[in-house]
Amino acid sequence: MTKQNWEIRRLTPDDAPALAAFTQRQGWPHGEPEWRRLIDLGPSSCFCAARAGALVGTVTSVLYGQALAWIGMMLVDIDHRRKGVASALMETCLGHLRAERVQRVMLDASEMGRPLYERLGFRALHRVQRWEGPATEFFGRRFRRIEAADMGAVIGFDEARFGVSRGKVLLRLQAEFPRLGWIDRDAGGRVHGYILARRMGERVSIGPWLHDSPWGATILLNTALGAVRGQVVSLDLPDRNPAATSILADRALRVVRFNTRMIWGDAAPPQDEPAAIFGVAALALG
Repeated sequence: MTKQNWEIRRLTPDDAPALAAFTQRQGWPHGEPEWRRLIDLGPSSCFCAARAGALVGTVTSVLYGQALAWIGMMLVDIDHRRKGVASALMETCLGHLRAERVQRVMLDASEMGRPLYERLGFRALHRVQRWEGPATEFFGRRFRRIEAADMGAVIGFDEARFGVSRGKVLLRLQAEFPRLGWIDRDAGGRVHGYILARRMGERVSIGPWLHDSPWGATILLNTALGAVRGQVVSLDLPDRNPAATSILADRALRVVRFNTRMIWGDAAPPQDEPAAIFGVAALALG
């Protein structure tokens, strides 16, 4: 134990039940499947603070090779806030990422978390809007579901527009939720866009959502919303792509909060294509 009477250790899949109970006590919706996914994607880079065996804080990071690490699930129990737990967790995580020689570290910060990240050397890039509401059906053309055989082409399409290969995340989402992914792929095999979604408890989280045109992005979203009509959905939209906001403007969804996309130190962000990124993969928030 430290002088603060808590210790930091790595998370393991066996922690998933306790992690789900911990996050839900704090009002976050993440259950055991979400935690198992994050730990599987970052088996050596997810940490917790524990006091007498009980969780008091968490942080996760998923590495995309050495090109990028994404931090999330930075959460401290309400009775242990402002006692150094969050700073210690972040410093542990950043130290691990530095040792792994990761080129960029990024996260999406809540307004509550942003001051901590700024003190640690993160800087703001742009804002991300969280939209929520019931899924309504829009009629017209539909794209087909993504199949496992499509994933190599989807990963290549995504890397060219996102700027970093995130194949392991896309493969995991498609494998877990094979009926919640759609693709625009022409007869010649070229991918023009795709959209993935996943279930989180009683709601459906949509993203990533990429397309080379607003017209195609609209059809992708219509396809996804039609498949889960009547269910509560959430989408995270980067404010650098105003076409994404325009597409959602006439749907029964509303902005419920803003997060800030941040990057650590003076690293340059990935060379992405903002006009092609309509919705982000909100695996976890900071």
